[in-house]
This record gives sequence, C-alpha cells and structure tokens, in this order.
Amino acid sequence: MPKVRSLRKQSSGGGRVLIAGPWSGSGKTTVTLALLAALKARGLELAAAKCGPDYVDPLFHREVLGIQSRNLDPYFLDQEALCTALARAGSRLTLIEGVMGYYDGVGPEGLYSTYQLAVQTQTPVVLVLPAKGIYQSLQALISGYQNFRPDSQIMAVIFNQASPHLASQLADFAASQGLESLGVMPYDAENSIKPGRLGLDLQADQAVLADQIDRLGQLAEKYLDLDKLLALAGQTPSLEAYLPRVEEIPQAQQSAYPTCVLAVARDQAFNKIYPENIQILEEAGFQIKYFSPLDSATLPAGIAALYLPGGCPENFAEALAANQGLRADICQALKAGLPCWAEQGGTAYLYQKLTGQPMVGYLPGEVQLAARLQNFGYGSLKALKANPFCLAGETLKCHEFHYYQADEPGQGLDRQKASGIQQAGGGWARDRLFASFAQLYLPAYPHVARRFYQLARAGLREEER
Repeated sequence: MPKVRSLRKQSSGGGRVLIAGPWSGSGKTTVTLALLAALKARGLELAAAKCGPDYVDPLFHREVLGIQSRNLDPYFLDQEALCTALARAGSRLTLIEGVMGYYDGVGPEGLYSTYQLAVQTQTPVVLVLPAKGIYQSLQALISGYQNFRPDSQIMAVIFNQASPHLASQLADFAASQGLESLGVMPYDAENSIKPGRLGLDLQADQAVLADQIDRLGQLAEKYLDLDKLLALAGQTPSLEAYLPRVEEIPQAQQSAYPTCVLAVARDQAFNKIYPENIQILEEAGFQIKYFSPLDSATLPAGIAALYLPGGCPENFAEALAANQGLRADICQALKAGLPCWAEQGGTAYLYQKLTGQPMVGYLPGEVQLAARLQNFGYGSLKALKANPFCLAGETLKCHEFHYYQADEPGQGLDRQKASGIQQAGGGWARDRLFASFAQLYLPAYPHVARRFYQLARAGLREEER
C-alpha cells in the first residue's frame, strides 16, 4: 500500500465514519441507507460517499435521500486528493460506504481496497457483520478482521439480520475483542433492497424506495446506538489542511465563453455519470446542457461537443431505436466533426445496432450482451492515436463494469488490466472521438477536460468564441 501521511489528531466539523462489510452482500448498503435516513430525520447536515467506482449507491444517496454524495476511489486518487474530497464536506457528517469485502482489492496485496481508503483518510470503521445463521463464530470473524492488519481502523460493529433479543450477547462478543457494538439491524424482508444486474435496482418506483428507506431509518433509530456512532465520527483527525486556498480553486470559464456548450446525455438509459466529472468539465470552461436520447427530438442547438456517458441503453433499446430523428442528428453531427466522448453504454449507443435494435450508426457493427461481465475491474487505456483527450502513447486509468461485446471493438486504444494483462481492441481514438466501454474519472485527469474544452472551442466559429 502507498505510504500514508499522518493527519492531525483533532476533530473537524461533523467528522466521518466508514461502513464496511466482510464480503459483498453482507448488508453494508442497507445499513448505510438506514443510518443516513435516521440521521437525516434527526435534522443533521449530512454528506455521503462510496468507496470505489460504483454509480448506483451514490444515486440512492442523491436521488432518494437528497444527500450530497461522491465517489472516493484509491485507484484514481492519491491520499491528498482523497482527503481533499472529504474535506469539501465541511461541517457535514460524512458516511462512507465501503465496497466488496473490507480488505479486498487488486492482487494479493488488496490494493485500492476499502481498508486502504480508511487508512489513508484515517477514518474509523464500523464493520457490518451478517448474524443470520451464525452465533459464536461471530467472535472469530470479529477477531480475524480486526487483527488481520495492526492498523485495521475497525472501531465498532453492527450486527445485521440479527434478533434484537440477542443484542446484549452480541455486544459481549464485540467487547471481548475490544470493540463497541452499535446494536443490531433486525431482518425485515419487506424493507430489503433487492440487488439488480448492475447493482441495486434503480428502476423501482422512487416513492416505494423512499418509503422502504424511511422504514429502515426507523429501525436504525430504534435498534442502533446513533449517539455512539456520532461520537465515533466526531473523533476523526482534521482534514482542514487539505482544503485548497481560494486562489487555488479553478475558476470556470463559462462566463467568458458561454457559447462553448457540451451536450450531455442524461435520462433513465444514461445515468451512470460521476457528478465530479461534470464539475471538472464545467471548471474547464464548458456550459453543460442536458438532453434525453429517449425523448429529445434533436441535439441541443449551438453545441460545441458531445458527451455520451454510461448507463443501460440495452434496457431501453426499442425506445432509443424509435427516436430516429435524434439518432440521425447525432450521426450527422459526428460525421461533420463534432468532438465526442463516449463511454460504456454511450459507446454502445454509437454502433449500428445494440441487441438487434438500430442505434446511431456512427460506429460499424453490432453490440450484443455477454452472459458475464466483460473485462471487469480496474485498468488503463493507452491511446494509439491522438484524440480529444490525449496524444498518441499517453495512458489513462479506467474501470469497466458492463456486459457489452462488439464485433468491431475499435483499435485506437489498447487496454491493460490492473493485473498487467494487456489486450488490444480497447476502443476508438480519432481526432475528434474518444469512445470506449471503459469509464474515466476526471478528477484524476483535469487536464483531459481542459484539452477536450480547447478542442471544442477551436471548432466554434469566430463570432461564437
């Protein structure tokens, strides 16, 4: 793991706490949502974060709970950038949700894991342990996770799917290992959030989800010791030193060049968008204008560039195909030289066909869905040709989480997995196109956004600049 810089040991603002689990499916998302709902009901100022590249859980935080949320990814960001991102929460209490198992990452060292994030930001960890069908063996789990690393950061435990009648005995198990028990979350099938193919199911009615999360919050208020949680969060080291001075904050150039508009696809089919990416694009100078590939008849007028983000267009393939006018408009604009960045589902949308349905038709061939995830995980893309983001030979870190298989994958980018495996056919790189099934995190590469902006602005007519 990278060398860790020590932080000053003093409380700052609302503090922070990280909710982790021993493995995927242990209930950390349910517990995080329950805690956020309960603390919001108390009137506290909150922020949320998700470890790793996940889009879905932050969408729950933002869309259902109305809480500011961002991603904290040790693969893309070093310790200073991670701490700076957390420091921007100011006086708000920040709940960070972990990813996968606590120590799980890349390779046998577990690089870029939830544990690494906790250590680099010196955030106390609450371990969510599933307690259904297990009893005394929980002590072995607690001991193992706490003692696997001498600086585990694990300070407390929540027992998930446990009987309230066992709360005192389970608390004794935690105390025997020197940890606090924050209580139990009883099993409630009615309020469980069902997982979907690419994460939690966001297609469910938001009102139903909001009602479920509200009831989870009531359970948390009743069975969890929120005061202990707040005390734990309030003991975190200060991150104030990481806040940039006012003169260091990039100033958006929108007011100077308001006509340099970036059209961004955003609707149910295209919703895997990092808010941080939009922020970086705005700071580079773009004015953002959203449109819907499902409903918009044409691209927005007067645009200088196009961003087609990730999503699940395959779930809306017939509706996207039916919008023939927009598909033709996009294809014509790209052929005329409109700079374009496409990733994941946005790239699939550019092909002639997706799962048998006609799409934009700018890229040749068809995209089908595989039975399993393709090239899952962290990696990097090496540009073989100059493109809107980088020069030939330059490399950008990325991640992949999709089922797409294209008969013409594009030969402008080479892909390398974080494990070192190299693969050709990583995507398309042309003078005015960067398109891949992989996804980028622009806070790691703000210069990429500035290059994209300069290319777009150079293409405007003189009177539009």
